[in-house]
Amino acid sequence: MKTKRKFWGVLLTVCMVFCMSPTAVFAAGNVPDTAWTDYAAADFAGGTGTEADPYQIATAEQLAKLSKDVSEGNNYQGTFFELTENIDLSSHRWIPIGINKWESSGATTSNWFEGFIDGSNKTISGLIVDERTDKNAAGFFGDIRNVSGGTVGAKNLIISDASIYADEEGLMELRAGILAGYASSNPGQQIVFENITVSGDIEIESTDGSNNVGGMIGYGDGVKATDCKAENISVTGASNSGGFIGNSSDSVFENCEASGTVSGMWALGGFVGYTTAADFSDATRSVYKHCAADVEITGSDWRLGGFAGYAEYGKFDNCVAFGDITSTVDGWEPNVGGFIGQSDNAEVSSSHAAGDVVSASSDYKAGGFVGNYVGGTFAGCSFDSEKNSGLTAAGTGTISSGVEGGSTNEVLANICEDYYGGHKYSSDWTIDTAATCTTDGSKYQHCERCDAKGNITAVPATGHKAGTEWKSDGTGHWNECVYCGDKMNESAHTYKWVTDKEATADETGSKHEECTVCGYEKAAVEIPAAGTPSDTDTPTDSDQTGDKNNPNTGTTDSPRTGDDSNIALWIAIMLAAGIALTGTVLYRRKQTNHR
Repeated sequence: MKTKRKFWGVLLTVCMVFCMSPTAVFAAGNVPDTAWTDYAAADFAGGTGTEADPYQIATAEQLAKLSKDVSEGNNYQGTFFELTENIDLSSHRWIPIGINKWESSGATTSNWFEGFIDGSNKTISGLIVDERTDKNAAGFFGDIRNVSGGTVGAKNLIISDASIYADEEGLMELRAGILAGYASSNPGQQIVFENITVSGDIEIESTDGSNNVGGMIGYGDGVKATDCKAENISVTGASNSGGFIGNSSDSVFENCEASGTVSGMWALGGFVGYTTAADFSDATRSVYKHCAADVEITGSDWRLGGFAGYAEYGKFDNCVAFGDITSTVDGWEPNVGGFIGQSDNAEVSSSHAAGDVVSASSDYKAGGFVGNYVGGTFAGCSFDSEKNSGLTAAGTGTISSGVEGGSTNEVLANICEDYYGGHKYSSDWTIDTAATCTTDGSKYQHCERCDAKGNITAVPATGHKAGTEWKSDGTGHWNECVYCGDKMNESAHTYKWVTDKEATADETGSKHEECTVCGYEKAAVEIPAAGTPSDTDTPTDSDQTGDKNNPNTGTTDSPRTGDDSNIALWIAIMLAAGIALTGTVLYRRKQTNHR
């Protein structure tokens, strides 16, 4: 009985723990049905909120406390926070820090954050924001403002693989961005974003296109962003949208980057969708310094640009647009350009467009740099006329100076100089002109971005090198250079006799002259047969019956008919025999006379 009670007690405890534990319940679209504010912690991990002793945030629940407090009206003006751990927000739906809503009726709701967060290079992952129902500005921050002065913003933060959902219906304007949906400062103040990287997707359900959507920031007025990146972002379904920011005025962006894709209706840009001025003057225009957009743009309405969709106002220095732009508009003016879709009052210097510009319109031309030029000034800019054959600097209107078309590598070389500050040369060498035996060559290191030649260096002449094989003809011999084939070590032959076949008594032999250096052989010559006694010259029995004392009897060897191989020897023998015979005759006559 006790065992049964113990079992049921343990089971009940497990069930209670399970039920009390926070678990993710997902609604449609893989969005959790639960919100983090329902699991907010009571306190932060530590700190007092000053710049020297910021509030410590170590868990998702403590971060949710910040969101909940701001939603309830505590803007934390002048308060500092610091993340001490990486935070995973995937279990519940994130309620943005700060509420901002502008309804189509004109009614507004706003509770903003006015403090500062140091991310300490920690990562917030699994951020899921779904404002399709509540209609608030969507992002990690919903509404962040600098109203009272002081330090407001965030730094050293990574938000990875975020998912943002928003619906424009019922709103005067929709605002959405992974970092912040709405960021605004009073005149003379700034919101500071420094060293922040975000990535993820933003999906917008749009009606008439009253949107402000960006990979980093949706709407930004009075923002200073430095060294920030919106990486591999995807923005779909919106207007006034950019890879980094949707709508910008009176802001500064320096050393910032955007990459990914943006697709929607009108005013789409690789970096900014719509850039304007707070009071419609240059004094409050936004400034873009050394920023880059590598974003593929696809739009179904007008004003599409590789960097800016619609540049009503804006100053652009040393900026670059790498992405391709595609307009599906056919029937009205698309205003599509490699860098800016439409320029009213843009001031652009040392900036370049490297992408491919494609327009479906058969009646209106796209622009290599600006789709529709209404006004603005340009200096030291270029676009890729190799990719965009037939396009001029502006599709509509005329840019009289300051924008040049160039080959792909020429434009990339301009980008190397103006954006990267120089070429990135490979450590490998490429032979430009090969050295020969007698003339110098050259080699270089190519730029990995634009293929420009750099560090051009002479390659010394190799000098001749004789091969080991001898070449020859009838007069002499030589070596050939292994590099160029020129003759080297040329000289006359030196010969020696080489017997090919020894002569015998019966057969001739042969011999030839051969060079002692290269082995060249002259034609062979004959060696006469030596000649030897034959068996037929041996005396027979009848020959030996003659007078033995008569030297003229018996046999004598004489050359065989036709054998002249040793004729001189036979002549000498015959002379000697004749002399001996004559002497004998004379001697006998003398003996007879004495008798």
